[in-house]
Amino acid sequence: MAWLDKSLPIYLYGYSEFKTTKDKAVKLKAAGYKVLGYIDRNAKAIRNNIDIDCYALDEIPEVIEDRNRIQVVIMLQNANLHEAIRQDLVAMGFNRILYAPIYIKRAEDIEILKSYEAFVEDDFEEVGLYHTVSVSAQDIYISKSDRFDKMKLTDAKIYYSIIEYALNKGNSIEEYCRFMGKSDKKFLDDRKELIQRFVKLYSDTPEYFKYAASHAIKKDGVYTIIDGSHRAAFLVYMGEEKIYLRVKKEQ
Repeated sequence: MAWLDKSLPIYLYGYSEFKTTKDKAVKLKAAGYKVLGYIDRNAKAIRNNIDIDCYALDEIPEVIEDRNRIQVVIMLQNANLHEAIRQDLVAMGFNRILYAPIYIKRAEDIEILKSYEAFVEDDFEEVGLYHTVSVSAQDIYISKSDRFDKMKLTDAKIYYSIIEYALNKGNSIEEYCRFMGKSDKKFLDDRKELIQRFVKLYSDTPEYFKYAASHAIKKDGVYTIIDGSHRAAFLVYMGEEKIYLRVKKEQ
């Protein structure tokens, strides 16, 4: 059974200028779901720049008694923030919240992670538009940008440098920062926390990397990662010769 219920309205938590985020509400509406708008901490600034139904938590128009029948999907790309946001939403009266669990402690965590991945893939009814495949790391590339300038995953030393930085091995990350276009403390702290979480998951719940596999497209026998490059590079760094990928099924 799909997590999303067409009979219940939806708020999307988190708004950004990324095309995938902006298109999600459009795709949901086209599929027959009622989208009330976005929830975002910077809602006022967002509304000043664009005419969109976007609310801060203290601006949500529905009374608290009605919020238990509203679905909320946390859209933020940084999964490290999902649990804290989920708790904030629960405190505001929401209890139907789809998010990405950062640790897998229960069978229910795996099921909600599967539903979250299906949502990311626009498979709102969870019919299986994508499937998980095990691919040799030698056949995987990382996309540098939307133009798909590619580098081979096994040659992605830029990513390995941030992994070693997060593991306090003292590697230089100047090239990585230039590649990512960011070098501020908040960004680097976030990357460090991400890699350290991967280390714990790899030790405690390695199946996480199957259920939350990187997304890729397949063309001419090779796979290009379009989301989850750090995850895939981390697995290669740890010595994995095959990587799980989520790929759209051929029609």
